[in-house]
Amino acid sequence: MITTCRILGNEPTGSDAYLLNKTIKPLYPEITTVIGGSHPRYYQDQVVALPPNTAFDFVVPQDGWQPMLDIASGKVKKNGQSTLMVDNMPKLTAFPAPSRPGADGALPF
Repeated sequence: MITTCRILGNEPTGSDAYLLNKTIKPLYPEITTVIGGSHPRYYQDQVVALPPNTAFDFVVPQDGWQPMLDIASGKVKKNGQSTLMVDNMPKLTAFPAPSRPGADGALPF
């Protein structure tokens, strides 16, 4: 089944992800592996520093929309070690609150 897929998604727990990656990489080294979600977010240094036989090609510790598009489209290539991919889209909380006339409770008419 793996040889017929271009993209395969899976949601294992952190320890299962390592075991799955360690099993798949020797059999299918051409497959690009990505880990994302809370585990690499909170344990980023440890995930990026995994030994070569367990390392993922890409580590996505934050929102993954743009990084996954870049990986799937071939915009970024694996380089033999874990590459940290960060979504640089601005967060809505980084913008000031909108100014609304009449926000004091008075009607604008």
